[in-house]
Amino acid sequence: MPCTLFSSTHNRAPASSGRSSPAIVPDCAFSMNVEAAYQLFGGVHALAGLADDAPTRALRQTCIDVLCAYLRLPYTAEPDLPADDAEARHAYRALREVRHTVIRLIRDHLRLPSEHPHSWQGQDFGLTEVTFDGGDFSGAKFRDSRVTFDGAQFCGSRVTFADAQFFLGSSSWLIRTLTVACGWPVTRASWPTSVLR
Repeated sequence: MPCTLFSSTHNRAPASSGRSSPAIVPDCAFSMNVEAAYQLFGGVHALAGLADDAPTRALRQTCIDVLCAYLRLPYTAEPDLPADDAEARHAYRALREVRHTVIRLIRDHLRLPSEHPHSWQGQDFGLTEVTFDGGDFSGAKFRDSRVTFDGAQFCGSRVTFADAQFFLGSSSWLIRTLTVACGWPVTRASWPTSVLR
């Protein structure tokens, strides 16, 4: 029996499916574990849509937590793949696109003004021990958010934080040009301790 997470007014399923959002939530979470990239893309976008339509902040946070958890899954970056395994490289590229889509969705929602109904400012982002092999957080505004990058690894490609802002209580921290290069591990000394809690 599915739990009731959304009222019927938040039905995101096609009318012909006969399913409401409570049935979609487990399906979305399941899709995140399926090997086919198109199903992963569907799960990622469905979770972002559910986060946007969530009637409470707690339910929005749950959707964001699942997206961040996907980024924390064990992941082999391209430099660590066997050079002669074409199938592994194809699978890697497909999964990388899904991971970069999650990062892009987080960034895009954090660029929205805090008063926008789909802004994710004020939500928490657990990015501890994530392997980043590219991505763009430029212009993201982490306002009233708990953001953790402890143990994250940056490898393979650049990750940019240009013009990203971290609002820390009454002060803010603006990153003008930070671009993280291959092999840069994040430690607490790498970021202000008020950002990494």
